[in-house]
Amino acid sequence: MSMIAKLPVRLLRIITILPLVLLLWTCSSTSGGVRERATDLGVPLTDQDIELVNSVMSRVVSNALVDKSSTHLIDDALIKIRDAEDIPADRTRVDVGLNAALKDLDPYAVYLNADRTRRMRERLSGNFEGIGVFIGIRDEKLTVTSPIEGSPAMAAGLQPQDHITHVNGTPTQGLSVGEAAALMRGRRGTDVAITIQRKNESPFDVSITRALITVPTASSRRYGDIGYLRLTQFTETTEPGLEEAVNKLVLDPAGIPSGFILDLRNNPGGLTTQATAVADAFMETGLIWSTSRRGGQETRRYSATSGDITLGRPLVVLQNRGSASASEIVAGGLQGNGRAVVLGTRSFGKGVAQSHFRLGSNGTLRLTTLQFYKPDGSSVHKVGIQPDILVTQPEDDTEVTDESKPRLGEADGSSCPEVDAVEADDFQLRCAIALLRAGGTPAFMALHRAGS
Repeated sequence: MSMIAKLPVRLLRIITILPLVLLLWTCSSTSGGVRERATDLGVPLTDQDIELVNSVMSRVVSNALVDKSSTHLIDDALIKIRDAEDIPADRTRVDVGLNAALKDLDPYAVYLNADRTRRMRERLSGNFEGIGVFIGIRDEKLTVTSPIEGSPAMAAGLQPQDHITHVNGTPTQGLSVGEAAALMRGRRGTDVAITIQRKNESPFDVSITRALITVPTASSRRYGDIGYLRLTQFTETTEPGLEEAVNKLVLDPAGIPSGFILDLRNNPGGLTTQATAVADAFMETGLIWSTSRRGGQETRRYSATSGDITLGRPLVVLQNRGSASASEIVAGGLQGNGRAVVLGTRSFGKGVAQSHFRLGSNGTLRLTTLQFYKPDGSSVHKVGIQPDILVTQPEDDTEVTDESKPRLGEADGSSCPEVDAVEADDFQLRCAIALLRAGGTPAFMALHRAGS
């Protein structure tokens, strides 16, 4: 019998209730602080407004990766609520002000009202209405992480690393990721004007018609003896979709592929639970990734369980600057355990993860709560995953510096043999196939090393 089971019932009830009492006391004290500070700062708030500000701020104080005093956070939020301007029809002054305060704390934090919470759940389930583009903040600019395959954004020519400066004439400077995404989403069939700043080009406008975006989680095909797997993002159905895609290849009458390619290019991430499951699917053992919360101390380690769905076949992971977050968990875990060779260019470098806090009928708070690390303990954030073999596409302007040199060198993509059904200018996929067919990295690099 456990020690807890042996405790007197009265004491057990006290222990069970104590955390709830502490939480209620914290929220109550914060609520009183919100009401008092709102009065001092001349911010008219209803009881419902105070409840919302309290709910958000108490969770930020307790959980945010960045440590801030509650007084500073409350004052900043209240001032931004008081001074909020240009409030959209589907938002409130409190909503806009809270998000402005969250943006100062964390570029990935966002408060989502009930309607926006619904749209977020649709996206994570694989369906939403919009233009089909994933975005992030880089160098304080709203940046395209990647367009979704087959989406209006991809048809319009949006590219990773494009800066979105305006949406329907509204400047994006200073907006959070969530606020900018809300501007671009809308009913299918309606148009949205996007202003793009691309490197070495003048800003230009693109009109994009919104559509119902159905995000495929996984797909597969064969290139002769090589199995190709493509993941576009990590949603609730990604790992089951991957398993189905692998089974399709393994059970093919042509036989089990001699090697596999996992294509994570332009995959902006998603659910970390799915990233863990995907990496685990290719591994028998080993640490995949670890996390730390506020203060930097390791809080959790995620390791593989036995069972490799590819039966131990050689594996190459493709990545580029559009591979971010959960994609970097997978690439870093497979690379760090020697399970895969990573080929392509450096990944995006989003090494922080967000948690979702339900606020009842008030919606949801998304907040950065974790920083994650590769198996060797090194950070991914603002650094990315360096490829083992650097292969650039013809349109890339990747510059190799001393800090970003690949571990095994750079390959000349144009020297990799062309393959039927592979676009001639997809040097990375051509080289991944050549690497697997060469029988090993040394043999491949002997044939295709850049400058040789």
